[in-house]
Amino acid sequence: MTEQEDKDLQSGKRWVWHNLQDKAGDLKAALDKLPDEVKPSVREAAQEPFEARIYRHEQSELLEGAFYYDFDAKCKEGTPLFHFLVNVNHLVTINFDLSLLEPFEAETIEEQVLGADNALEGLFVLLGYIAERLLHELTDYEKRMRQVGEEMRNKNNAKLLDRILDRRHELLDISKWFRPLKDTIMTTKELFVEDMEEGIEHRRTAVKIERITTRLDLYKEEVEALLALDTSIANYRGNEITKTLTVFTTVFAPPTLLAGIWGMNFKKMPELEWETGYFIALGLIAILPVIVLGWLYYKGWTGDIIKGKRRDSNLK
Repeated sequence: MTEQEDKDLQSGKRWVWHNLQDKAGDLKAALDKLPDEVKPSVREAAQEPFEARIYRHEQSELLEGAFYYDFDAKCKEGTPLFHFLVNVNHLVTINFDLSLLEPFEAETIEEQVLGADNALEGLFVLLGYIAERLLHELTDYEKRMRQVGEEMRNKNNAKLLDRILDRRHELLDISKWFRPLKDTIMTTKELFVEDMEEGIEHRRTAVKIERITTRLDLYKEEVEALLALDTSIANYRGNEITKTLTVFTTVFAPPTLLAGIWGMNFKKMPELEWETGYFIALGLIAILPVIVLGWLYYKGWTGDIIKGKRRDSNLK
């Protein structure tokens, strides 16, 4: 995170954005910097992600929460959190790094936030950019999903399952980022309902949230379809192997039986005295497998073992 200083940014619509920085990690110290008119409504700042809560103090209401917004950090320990508190006239962000919303420019984001009609709308501007950044992440994810789909079509093997599971884990990470963002949007429905319904930034952000929800649902279906298809291919291969081994066992059973009989050491075995016995045995060993294989083929029990697969087959 880049070094930043505290800022009190005055909007032209008579509300203030308090962009606070607390390098020591003590959120209470950051809240002590707030104006006295805001402090009575503020109890604490969310310490953990996935929180969105409403506080009511006398005639005022305040929404506060925190969630991950650095989508490259995989929600690991130490990942920056977006801490926010908001009422009608004050938007408070703590340790918020606009550079993490690249490729969007920090100056443009700041200008649009301050151009909002009220502090809640200013929050929606920030949430909209975070949602837009997540949409960029989903675009990259979709490219990786396409690669897996092409690999399954062209060369499906044991490594493919690992690739599919990687995409599944990535999707779980993205859902982990998205749930608190969506929850925050839902929680704001309890606040300033009249202003929210008229706010253009709220409507824009809600549309982005809906887009993300739709895409996540489609990706989940696609991942599950790929897993089901991989399972079907594995089952098909297992069945083909079993069928092939069964056919080979059946085909070579008669020669094996003859070899077992003529390999016995009884004294009275008339075949051992035949002058042409050796050649008869070789002929039977050669002919019987062909007869058995022909009968299996006639019955349709050999499947694709003899025919083989098409060159453009999806089962490789």
